[in-house]
This record gives sequence, C-alpha cells and structure tokens, in this order.
Amino acid sequence: MGHFPWNVIEELVERRGQASRHGSAKDLSDASLRSVWQYGPDLNEQEFVMKNQKGFSLVELLVVIIIIGIIAVIAIPNLLSSRKAANESSAISTLRSVHGAQTTYFATAGGNTSYGSFQQLATEKLLDPTFNSATTVTKSGYTFSLSTAAGIYCVSAAPQSSSTGTRSFGIDERGVIFAGAASGDVTCASGVRSGGAAL
Repeated sequence: MGHFPWNVIEELVERRGQASRHGSAKDLSDASLRSVWQYGPDLNEQEFVMKNQKGFSLVELLVVIIIIGIIAVIAIPNLLSSRKAANESSAISTLRSVHGAQTTYFATAGGNTSYGSFQQLATEKLLDPTFNSATTVTKSGYTFSLSTAAGIYCVSAAPQSSSTGTRSFGIDERGVIFAGAASGDVTCASGVRSGGAAL
C-alpha cells in the first residue's frame, strides 16, 4: 500500500463523506480504496482514474442530434444556393475572358478573318491551360461549348447538373452576355447563338 498517494485519497474520501465512518484514509481496507480508485497493474506509474465519472445521458445525446439535424436542414439549402450563385458568376466571368481572348486572336493569329478554338486560344496563351480542348471545356460546375464559322463565333455555358447551377449563358463576337432561365436555353451552332436574353 506504500504506493498510494495518501494525500489525494484522503481528500477524495472526505469528499465522499467516508472519513466520518472510516477514520483516516490509511485505515481503509483495500476494498474501500478500490471503490474510490481504479488503478492499473503498475502502481509505480501512479496512473489513477476516478471510477465515478459521469457522461451524457441518452436523452441529452438525442437532443444534441436533433438540434444538429435542424441546423443541417436550414443550412444545406442555403449552401447549395450560394454554390449555384458562385458557379453562375464564374461562368459569366469565364465567358467575358473567352471573348477578350477571341478578340485578340482574331486581330493577331486569326488575321482578322477567323476566330480560334479553345485549344488555339490556350496555345496562344490567351486562355489558361484548362481550355486545352478543341470545343468543349468543363469548369466550376459549367460546361462551355464553342462554335465558330467564318468571321463569327459563339460560346455557350450550361450547368453540369441542377446542383451546380440553374441558368445557362452564352456570348458571341459582339461581346454581349445572354442568359437563359434553365439549362439548354442558350445554345450555339455554326457560330450563331440562339435563345436567352441579354444581361
């Protein structure tokens, strides 16, 4: 019993009201001490853990789970709406960047006669390497499709799914952004845009 921290045990015994019944802690039996402390096999390490630890009740845990569920129901739709709005803003910004790149390409590599593909624009370093594809590129939840013809071009942007965006967008050589209320409202064919209203 020489390994027990008697000063700590005496304080614990007093808290539990056993001092009045048993006297000092050193007079307690091993069984009484074990009812106060749970200790490992190596007493020299003095790794003592109180047995009378209290945790959360089942009702308290259920209340916490219900509160978390309510918060999730309220927050998740708002997060999805914010994500859609961010993707739509990114799509509009990308279309403006494409138009700037096409204007530069037309006046330089295009010889004032033709517009370039996404791949040609990226090769000329007018767009980032993400656009290293001929006609279709996916970026920030939107799919961008390019169509060119003699002296004209059109790019459409459609959301990949209903969770990444709602509206569709488009731009042509005039540099005006057009928007449609749903995916597929703005389309391009042979360098000509159809559908949508000017923003």
